[in-house]
Amino acid sequence: MYPDLEEAHRQYSALRELVILRPGGWADEETLRRAKALCHAARHTVDDPSCRTILAEVDSLLAALYSKDGHLKWQHTRTSGRDFLRLSILRELNAFDARLLELEEIRLQRPREDYRGPRLRGDDG
Repeated sequence: MYPDLEEAHRQYSALRELVILRPGGWADEETLRRAKALCHAARHTVDDPSCRTILAEVDSLLAALYSKDGHLKWQHTRTSGRDFLRLSILRELNAFDARLLELEEIRLQRPREDYRGPRLRGDDG
């Protein structure tokens, strides 16, 4: 695997575990801070527009999940807003993981000398 994709996958795994273990539905500022930091780090690890779009959506959903009442507007007849948000976040994170796998496959299809791939931000070389 490639270093940037490995790092992004570690951040994905940590964020997924956090959302599973910390259900939200109340103003959990510590978890929100940790989740947003992981989301931000993942967004800046891989220079890919699709990844940034997915993670921007995750970021906004996290804000609602770990707020006092932001989750209430997501409530459905048979599903609490909290559960709906968690499922939505996990679905987006699965899309992020699938995109990472897709990026790896794209890179593997091209010889390394011909393809430098998306670079880490700040990488001038």
